[in-house]
Amino acid sequence: EVAIRAINIIWSMTLLKNDPSLNIFVWQVIVCSLEDHRHFLEHNLETSDRPNNHLLADLLGLAYLELFFTSDIKKDYQTQLHDIAQKFNKQIADDGTSYEGSTAYHRLVYEMLTHLRALFD
Repeated sequence: EVAIRAINIIWSMTLLKNDPSLNIFVWQVIVCSLEDHRHFLEHNLETSDRPNNHLLADLLGLAYLELFFTSDIKKDYQTQLHDIAQKFNKQIADDGTSYEGSTAYHRLVYEMLTHLRALFD
């Protein structure tokens, strides 16, 4: 999945940013790849008429990419953050379980929610 890959790349870059063995060319290739990820996500959101963890991942990935490229969340992105939170509320049942009813998806959705809170707290 494009969004999860983008998040993993951003975290890897953060952890390796001081590694002297990675030259500027490598960083440029990675940054260009992340720009491609952002462009793809902006034009290919996985929408559905039902709760959808793919859309949650897409939106979370876009939030990471927005912060990566601008170091700030745009003011209008606060509205999008509210929309993301509402989508999480639809994904999570009243008893705290995931809409899909799968333990793996339950964990995935809560991991994404944890990332979202870390980005905006």
